[in-house]
Amino acid sequence: RKAHSRYYPTELAVMEAFGIDLGSGSAFQVSSSGDIIRNELGGHSSGSLVAFSGLERVIGEAAVGQASTNPKNTVSQLLLLLAAADGGVESFEKRPSARHLAFKRSAAAESGGGLIVEVDYTSPQAPGAPESTGKRGFKAEAVAAMLLAKLRTLAEASSSASSSSAGSCAKFGLAVPPWLGTNARRALLDAAAVAGLGPKGAKGAVLVDGPEALARVLAKKHPLVHSAAEAPPAAEESAEESAEGGAGGEGAAAEVAVATGRVHLVVDVGATHATVSVVRVLPVNPSSEGPEGGKAFEVLASGSDPNLGVAALDELLFDLMRNKAKAKLQSQGVSDGSVGEPGTKGGQRLLRAVERARKLLSTMTTCEVAVEGLVPGDDRDVKLEVSRPELEKSAEHFLAGVHDLVARSLKEAQESAQEAQASAAGANVAGFSASLAASLASVETLGGGTRVPCVQEAIAKAVHEASGRKEAALPGGAFGMKLDSAALAFGAALAAAAAAEAEAAAAGGVPPPTLDAEAAESPEPPVVPPQAPEAPAPEAPALPPGLGAAALEALRSQEVAMASQDAALAARAAVLNELEALVLGARGYADHPKHGQLVPRAQLDEVLNGAEEWLWSDAAAEATLEDAAQKLHELKRVVQGELGEQGSEGGLAGAYLAAVAADARALEAEMELAAKQAEAERFAEDAEGLTAADGEGSRAEKDTRRLSKPERMKKVQQHRAAGTELFKGKNFVHAAKHYKDGLAHCSKFFDLGPEDEAEVKALKVALLLNLATCWVKMENMDQASRVRSHTTAPLGAEAVLDHLLFSSPFLSFSTSFNHVVY
Repeated sequence: RKAHSRYYPTELAVMEAFGIDLGSGSAFQVSSSGDIIRNELGGHSSGSLVAFSGLERVIGEAAVGQASTNPKNTVSQLLLLLAAADGGVESFEKRPSARHLAFKRSAAAESGGGLIVEVDYTSPQAPGAPESTGKRGFKAEAVAAMLLAKLRTLAEASSSASSSSAGSCAKFGLAVPPWLGTNARRALLDAAAVAGLGPKGAKGAVLVDGPEALARVLAKKHPLVHSAAEAPPAAEESAEESAEGGAGGEGAAAEVAVATGRVHLVVDVGATHATVSVVRVLPVNPSSEGPEGGKAFEVLASGSDPNLGVAALDELLFDLMRNKAKAKLQSQGVSDGSVGEPGTKGGQRLLRAVERARKLLSTMTTCEVAVEGLVPGDDRDVKLEVSRPELEKSAEHFLAGVHDLVARSLKEAQESAQEAQASAAGANVAGFSASLAASLASVETLGGGTRVPCVQEAIAKAVHEASGRKEAALPGGAFGMKLDSAALAFGAALAAAAAAEAEAAAAGGVPPPTLDAEAAESPEPPVVPPQAPEAPAPEAPALPPGLGAAALEALRSQEVAMASQDAALAARAAVLNELEALVLGARGYADHPKHGQLVPRAQLDEVLNGAEEWLWSDAAAEATLEDAAQKLHELKRVVQGELGEQGSEGGLAGAYLAAVAADARALEAEMELAAKQAEAERFAEDAEGLTAADGEGSRAEKDTRRLSKPERMKKVQQHRAAGTELFKGKNFVHAAKHYKDGLAHCSKFFDLGPEDEAEVKALKVALLLNLATCWVKMENMDQASRVRSHTTAPLGAEAVLDHLLFSSPFLSFSTSFNHVVY
């Protein structure tokens, strides 16, 4: 990159791209190379949560536990909070899932300002300003920025570049549902700007509609490649046969796919909304500079409903199970109307039971879940039984909505294809006029809602009705498996990479190719062969102004201050944890079976008791990072002493720690010596086994089967070939083993004719000479001479000389045959 930096004048040329799917339950982050960015615990996703507790913020996966222990200060459903910028706080409160949220929210004072959440948090202040304690209000953009900043930190940590460069040279794409309004989109971009997503001196993060993101993934992971000469001439006829369910069948659909592109129906039923899209993967012609039409995909139609998410289905099941619980408790004499009240702890427990029941009903027709604490002050368990028919009856309206959304999207895609075919530019879509649904390559599903059997049935029914087929069958007989939970984030990353390339080209540079060592040293830029380019991100619709520059800068400064406070609190907690670990570990010093007597137990216990009392005191709770570090340093000095060359010296446990360290060094030296001795013994055993005339012998020597000559000869040749390969790799010991096994098999031939005996004798000569060569390489001339004695007596000098002169010219024996010269 340095050698050709003049060809890439902007820092955009070294940009990395990441995509984020900011879901209501969890957020996924993927790089443009397809690598999933793991959270701090190693999981594939991070919780879409931000929790507040005193001075501390807990963000992402670490805040999942706070949702049940600290619900009033745990903010969730961040994307829906941003969506309130379009419909106001009333639109948010009308959502069924809103009744379960315990944190307070209100409308922003300014017009179109969206939502403000109120939490208990002590925020950092500027020097000299009074400390802010108690209730604190945050705009939805500020809370979303907290999670996005955490995701950016995770991306930087996983980036191949250093954190300092990754933060300024990374392009981020944010996947958004099509139903998200313009004010909400602007609010999300403002949150991304506050979080620092986007390179310096360039455009910020890009928004990518979900259908486009999924289309990019299908085109990237499952491209359609063909030669222009291979396009079938009768694509339209094939489509008609396929639509009629005639003899065309799958072959006709395949021909249509090659001629017109491969069409997929993608259904995403996530936590809060459902999106259906009809995507066409365009054929790529390897002889041209990219796919036909300049891009590798096309979204024919899409539809989205913000009220058809899994949360809406869970609300229906929640009401069903709550009524069951009320009836069951009433039969037991409990008539409290607050059973499982939404927003209470009992309601949260019932909602978690609803999620378990939904997942169980995906694999069985009837399930039973136990819920405890539905009534305040009553810890009894209530067992609730739910069946699939009950769920389907309660969700009739929901399922009808999913069916209509799929049917409407297929109809719009059909009309779009027919309009394109009627136009001059529609030559590429010939063949879809009969029935686009019948030409589907697959029906791809993602999101937790698509795992529910009744939802799958609604999707399949809509596809069947639109296809006009007599048989009710999905393409391929089942739902596709080309997309996973991280597909939206991956598609957003691909769009971000395409946007970065377009920005780099507009700025006068080109995206840097991958340079090998030779090209990196060349003074001229390498020639990049034409590849199928990623389609540039389409022009985004005009968005409202959003927050002003001053407001954004204030939120950025606030986020930086809170992040600094979080880092200081984390460092302080790490020091206190180390101090506590030292106390707990030092309490076992005096109980050591060998060196415990070196520890003055009474004095050490007194010091440790004092340190433990301090840990649980108000002084520790109010201690700063410097105070905690000083306390840890003092305890280490008193307990462990100073660290010297031989370990700890001085201190109450200095002698004990020095003795333990000496034992560890001695044990390590002993283990190294034992390993060397064992290696020498193994080598000696191998060498002894090679020349043992009697004893156990090898597996070949134990083979007493009367194999035919071809079968036995095959084994000889296998051992000879294996020994030669090992010899070439300088593994002489094991090469010799194979040569010896080959000789053992040579001794087991029977009923041989003169010609066969001559062939076996020549093999024995070759194997013996190879075995002798191995001994020479191992510098064991005695064993080499011993092998030579086998070479002359049973085989004859003529055979040896013939082999030496014509088959192995690189070997020669001395006239006395006392040693071999290589």
